[in-house]
Amino acid sequence: MVNMDEDGKRKVWIEMAGRMVIIALLILMIMTACVRIDSVQTEDTWELKEELEYEELDLLDVRMRMGVGELKVQGGAEKLFQGEFIYGNERWKPMIQYDSRDKKGELRFEHPPIKSVNIGNNRYQWNIDLNDKPEMNLELELGVGRATLSLQSLNLNRVDIEMGVGEAEIYLDGSWEKDVEVYIKGGVGRAVVHLPKDMGVHVEVEGGIGSVNAKGLRADGKNYTNDLYGDAKHTMRLDIEAGIGEILLK
Repeated sequence: MVNMDEDGKRKVWIEMAGRMVIIALLILMIMTACVRIDSVQTEDTWELKEELEYEELDLLDVRMRMGVGELKVQGGAEKLFQGEFIYGNERWKPMIQYDSRDKKGELRFEHPPIKSVNIGNNRYQWNIDLNDKPEMNLELELGVGRATLSLQSLNLNRVDIEMGVGEAEIYLDGSWEKDVEVYIKGGVGRAVVHLPKDMGVHVEVEGGIGSVNAKGLRADGKNYTNDLYGDAKHTMRLDIEAGIGEILLK
Protein backbone atom coordinates (compact mmCIF):
# COMPACT_ATOMS: atom_id res chain seq x y z
CA MET A 1 0.00 0.00 0.00
CA VAL A 2 1.34 3.41 -0.95
CA ASN A 3 0.89 6.26 1.53
CA MET A 4 0.62 9.61 -0.20
CA ASP A 5 1.76 12.73 1.66
CA GLU A 6 -0.08 16.06 1.51
CA ASP A 7 2.09 17.39 -1.33
CA GLY A 8 1.39 14.27 -3.34
CA LYS A 9 -2.34 14.52 -2.74
CA ARG A 10 -2.29 18.19 -3.69
CA LYS A 11 -0.43 17.36 -6.91
CA VAL A 12 -2.96 14.69 -7.84
CA TRP A 13 -5.86 17.05 -7.09
CA ILE A 14 -4.31 19.79 -9.25
CA GLU A 15 -3.81 17.33 -12.10
CA MET A 16 -7.44 16.20 -11.81
CA ALA A 17 -8.66 19.80 -11.69
CA GLY A 18 -6.60 20.58 -14.78
CA ARG A 19 -8.19 17.69 -16.65
CA MET A 20 -11.67 18.85 -15.59
CA VAL A 21 -10.98 22.38 -16.83
CA ILE A 22 -9.82 20.98 -20.18
CA ILE A 23 -13.02 18.90 -20.37
CA ALA A 24 -15.08 22.00 -19.56
CA LEU A 25 -13.36 23.93 -22.33
CA LEU A 26 -14.05 21.09 -24.76
CA ILE A 27 -17.71 21.12 -23.71
CA LEU A 28 -17.83 24.86 -24.30
CA MET A 29 -16.26 24.42 -27.75
CA ILE A 30 -18.77 21.71 -28.64
CA MET A 31 -21.73 23.76 -27.43
CA THR A 32 -20.63 26.88 -29.26
CA ALA A 33 -20.01 24.74 -32.33
CA CYS A 34 -23.66 23.70 -32.14
CA VAL A 35 -24.59 27.38 -32.36
CA ARG A 36 -22.06 28.13 -35.09
CA ILE A 37 -21.86 31.71 -36.38
CA ASP A 38 -23.96 32.00 -39.50
CA SER A 39 -22.66 33.87 -42.52
CA VAL A 40 -25.95 35.73 -42.96
CA GLN A 41 -26.41 38.82 -40.79
CA THR A 42 -29.58 40.86 -40.32
CA GLU A 43 -30.28 44.09 -38.51
CA ASP A 44 -33.96 43.25 -38.09
CA THR A 45 -35.36 42.01 -34.81
CA TRP A 46 -38.35 39.75 -34.61
CA GLU A 47 -40.64 39.99 -31.61
CA LEU A 48 -43.20 37.31 -30.89
CA LYS A 49 -45.83 37.71 -28.19
CA GLU A 50 -47.78 34.64 -27.20
CA GLU A 51 -50.30 33.89 -24.49
CA LEU A 52 -52.55 31.03 -23.50
CA GLU A 53 -55.94 31.48 -21.88
CA TYR A 54 -56.16 30.26 -18.32
CA GLU A 55 -57.88 26.97 -17.61
CA GLU A 56 -58.29 25.30 -14.27
CA LEU A 57 -55.73 22.54 -13.84
CA ASP A 58 -54.73 20.16 -11.07
CA LEU A 59 -51.18 19.98 -12.40
CA LEU A 60 -49.12 21.78 -15.03
CA ASP A 61 -45.87 20.32 -16.32
CA VAL A 62 -43.68 23.01 -17.87
CA ARG A 63 -40.50 22.33 -19.81
CA MET A 64 -38.18 24.93 -21.30
CA ARG A 65 -35.23 24.03 -23.48
CA MET A 66 -33.10 26.96 -24.60
CA GLY A 67 -29.77 26.35 -26.29
CA VAL A 68 -28.37 29.86 -26.26
CA GLY A 69 -29.39 33.34 -25.18
CA GLU A 70 -31.08 34.97 -22.21
CA LEU A 71 -34.02 33.43 -20.34
CA LYS A 72 -36.24 35.24 -17.85
CA VAL A 73 -39.01 33.36 -16.06
CA GLN A 74 -41.40 34.65 -13.41
CA GLY A 75 -44.89 34.18 -12.03
CA GLY A 76 -47.82 36.55 -11.90
CA ALA A 77 -49.39 35.91 -15.31
CA GLU A 78 -53.15 36.41 -15.61
CA LYS A 79 -53.21 33.91 -18.45
CA LEU A 80 -51.84 30.39 -18.17
CA PHE A 81 -48.72 31.91 -19.63
CA GLN A 82 -47.69 35.13 -21.33
CA GLY A 83 -44.46 35.29 -23.28
CA GLU A 84 -42.34 37.69 -25.25
CA PHE A 85 -39.69 36.22 -27.52
CA ILE A 86 -37.07 38.39 -29.18
CA TYR A 87 -34.79 36.99 -31.87
CA GLY A 88 -32.58 38.32 -34.63
CA ASN A 89 -33.41 35.76 -37.30
CA GLU A 90 -36.83 34.48 -38.28
CA ARG A 91 -35.51 30.91 -38.18
CA TRP A 92 -34.96 31.30 -34.44
CA LYS A 93 -38.68 31.43 -33.68
CA PRO A 94 -39.24 29.17 -30.63
CA MET A 95 -41.58 26.21 -30.72
CA ILE A 96 -44.42 26.34 -28.20
CA GLN A 97 -46.70 23.38 -27.57
CA TYR A 98 -49.54 22.87 -25.13
CA ASP A 99 -51.81 19.94 -24.40
CA SER A 100 -54.23 19.23 -21.56
CA ARG A 101 -56.28 16.26 -20.52
CA ASP A 102 -58.14 15.42 -17.32
CA LYS A 103 -57.06 18.70 -15.73
CA LYS A 104 -53.38 17.98 -16.38
CA GLY A 105 -51.51 20.27 -18.73
CA GLU A 106 -48.18 20.01 -20.54
CA LEU A 107 -46.51 23.20 -21.75
CA ARG A 108 -43.31 23.10 -23.81
CA PHE A 109 -40.95 25.82 -25.01
CA GLU A 110 -38.05 24.79 -27.24
CA HIS A 111 -35.51 26.51 -29.44
CA PRO A 112 -35.79 25.57 -33.13
CA PRO A 113 -33.97 22.45 -34.36
CA ILE A 114 -31.52 24.17 -36.68
CA LYS A 115 -27.85 23.32 -37.12
CA SER A 116 -26.50 26.85 -36.99
CA VAL A 117 -27.56 29.96 -35.15
CA ASN A 118 -25.82 33.29 -35.59
CA ILE A 119 -26.20 35.28 -32.39
CA GLY A 120 -23.48 37.83 -33.05
CA ASN A 121 -24.68 41.22 -31.88
CA ASN A 122 -28.30 40.14 -32.21
CA ARG A 123 -30.60 39.42 -29.27
CA TYR A 124 -32.04 36.06 -28.43
CA GLN A 125 -34.24 36.40 -25.39
CA TRP A 126 -37.25 34.68 -23.88
CA ASN A 127 -39.39 36.46 -21.28
CA ILE A 128 -41.98 34.05 -19.90
CA ASP A 129 -44.60 34.74 -17.22
CA LEU A 130 -46.45 31.76 -15.74
CA ASN A 131 -49.68 31.59 -13.79
CA ASP A 132 -49.33 31.11 -10.03
CA LYS A 133 -52.42 28.95 -9.46
CA PRO A 134 -51.83 25.42 -10.81
CA GLU A 135 -49.50 23.05 -9.03
CA MET A 136 -46.41 22.93 -11.18
CA ASN A 137 -43.46 20.75 -12.10
CA LEU A 138 -40.89 22.94 -13.83
CA GLU A 139 -38.02 21.57 -15.93
CA LEU A 140 -35.40 23.88 -17.42
CA GLU A 141 -32.56 22.89 -19.73
CA LEU A 142 -30.17 25.76 -20.28
CA GLY A 143 -27.37 26.06 -22.79
CA VAL A 144 -25.00 28.97 -23.29
CA GLY A 145 -26.12 32.26 -21.80
CA ARG A 146 -27.82 33.77 -18.79
CA ALA A 147 -30.96 32.88 -16.87
CA THR A 148 -32.97 34.84 -14.30
CA LEU A 149 -35.56 32.56 -12.69
CA SER A 150 -37.94 34.34 -10.32
CA LEU A 151 -39.96 31.39 -9.04
CA GLN A 152 -41.08 32.71 -5.65
CA SER A 153 -44.80 32.99 -6.41
CA LEU A 154 -45.28 29.80 -8.45
CA ASN A 155 -47.14 26.85 -6.92
CA LEU A 156 -44.14 24.57 -7.23
CA ASN A 157 -43.98 20.86 -6.50
CA ARG A 158 -40.67 20.12 -8.16
CA VAL A 159 -38.03 22.05 -10.08
CA ASP A 160 -35.33 20.50 -12.28
CA ILE A 161 -32.66 22.80 -13.66
CA GLU A 162 -29.83 21.65 -15.90
CA MET A 163 -27.31 24.41 -16.38
CA GLY A 164 -24.98 24.79 -19.32
CA VAL A 165 -22.34 27.47 -19.72
CA GLY A 166 -22.99 30.88 -18.21
CA GLU A 167 -24.75 32.42 -15.24
CA ALA A 168 -28.02 31.73 -13.45
CA GLU A 169 -29.85 33.67 -10.75
CA ILE A 170 -32.48 31.42 -9.17
CA TYR A 171 -35.01 32.96 -6.77
CA LEU A 172 -36.63 30.33 -4.55
CA ASP A 173 -37.20 32.68 -1.61
CA GLY A 174 -40.97 32.27 -1.62
CA SER A 175 -43.43 30.84 0.89
CA TRP A 176 -44.93 27.42 0.27
CA GLU A 177 -47.41 25.53 2.45
CA LYS A 178 -46.01 22.21 1.28
CA ASP A 179 -42.70 20.47 0.69
CA VAL A 180 -40.82 21.45 -2.46
CA GLU A 181 -38.13 19.45 -4.26
CA VAL A 182 -35.40 21.14 -6.30
CA TYR A 183 -32.72 19.47 -8.42
CA ILE A 184 -29.93 21.54 -9.94
CA LYS A 185 -27.27 20.11 -12.21
CA GLY A 186 -24.42 22.59 -12.39
CA GLY A 187 -22.52 23.43 -15.53
CA VAL A 188 -19.65 25.77 -16.25
CA GLY A 189 -20.17 29.16 -14.65
CA ARG A 190 -21.88 30.71 -11.66
CA ALA A 191 -25.23 30.04 -10.02
CA VAL A 192 -26.79 32.11 -7.25
CA VAL A 193 -29.68 30.40 -5.43
CA HIS A 194 -31.91 32.50 -3.14
CA LEU A 195 -33.49 30.26 -0.50
CA PRO A 196 -36.74 30.63 1.50
CA LYS A 197 -36.55 32.13 4.97
CA ASP A 198 -39.73 30.80 6.59
CA MET A 199 -39.52 27.07 5.90
CA GLY A 200 -36.94 24.38 6.49
CA VAL A 201 -34.13 24.08 3.96
CA HIS A 202 -31.92 21.07 3.35
CA VAL A 203 -29.25 21.17 0.65
CA GLU A 204 -27.10 18.25 -0.44
CA VAL A 205 -24.21 18.95 -2.80
CA GLU A 206 -22.54 16.22 -4.85
CA GLY A 207 -19.53 16.17 -7.17
CA GLY A 208 -17.91 19.00 -9.07
CA ILE A 209 -14.64 20.83 -8.48
CA GLY A 210 -16.08 24.29 -8.04
CA SER A 211 -16.79 26.16 -4.82
CA VAL A 212 -19.96 26.22 -2.73
CA ASN A 213 -20.61 29.30 -0.62
CA ALA A 214 -23.52 28.78 1.77
CA LYS A 215 -24.31 32.01 3.58
CA GLY A 216 -26.34 31.58 6.76
CA LEU A 217 -26.51 27.78 6.52
CA ARG A 218 -25.03 25.14 8.80
CA ALA A 219 -22.58 22.88 7.04
CA ASP A 220 -22.23 19.18 7.83
CA GLY A 221 -20.01 17.63 5.21
CA LYS A 222 -21.86 17.84 1.91
CA ASN A 223 -25.13 18.82 3.63
CA TYR A 224 -26.33 22.34 4.45
CA THR A 225 -29.37 23.25 6.55
CA ASN A 226 -31.00 26.41 7.86
CA ASP A 227 -32.14 27.07 11.45
CA LEU A 228 -35.73 26.00 10.73
CA TYR A 229 -34.83 22.61 9.33
CA GLY A 230 -36.27 19.84 11.48
CA ASP A 231 -38.72 22.14 13.27
CA ALA A 232 -40.65 23.71 10.40
CA LYS A 233 -43.76 22.00 9.06
CA HIS A 234 -42.54 22.13 5.48
CA THR A 235 -39.13 21.74 3.89
CA MET A 236 -37.45 22.65 0.65
CA ARG A 237 -34.98 19.95 -0.32
CA LEU A 238 -32.32 20.80 -2.85
CA ASP A 239 -30.07 18.23 -4.50
CA ILE A 240 -27.25 20.00 -6.30
CA GLU A 241 -24.82 18.27 -8.63
CA ALA A 242 -22.01 20.78 -8.73
CA GLY A 243 -20.16 21.48 -11.93
CA ILE A 244 -17.21 23.77 -12.58
CA GLY A 245 -17.53 27.24 -11.14
CA GLU A 246 -19.29 28.74 -8.15
CA ILE A 247 -22.58 28.02 -6.42
CA LEU A 248 -23.74 30.66 -3.96
CA LEU A 249 -26.56 29.75 -1.56
CA LYS A 250 -28.13 32.72 0.19
